[in-house]
Amino acid sequence: MTVTRLRGAISTRHPSQIPVANAVFSPIPEEIEWATTTRDAYRAAESAGTGAIAVDGMLVDAAHMRHVDTILSRAQRRDHDAHGHQ
Repeated sequence: MTVTRLRGAISTRHPSQIPVANAVFSPIPEEIEWATTTRDAYRAAESAGTGAIAVDGMLVDAAHMRHVDTILSRAQRRDHDAHGHQ
């Protein structure tokens, strides 16, 4: 099986490979938990006028939030697809 990942897209050789590719490239529960915690903390700080925070000793700013949004979007899309939605 050949799976190619370019710019967030996955190319497979056969439709039967899609579930495998989705499983391999989907965020794991720990990533989703980190992203959710980080999003919530950042949004709270942002509401208070802060533009950067520390989460578990790591600086989080707007650039990191794009990564957080990507993780949560992929998780949501995976869950949506898993329930038979297209």
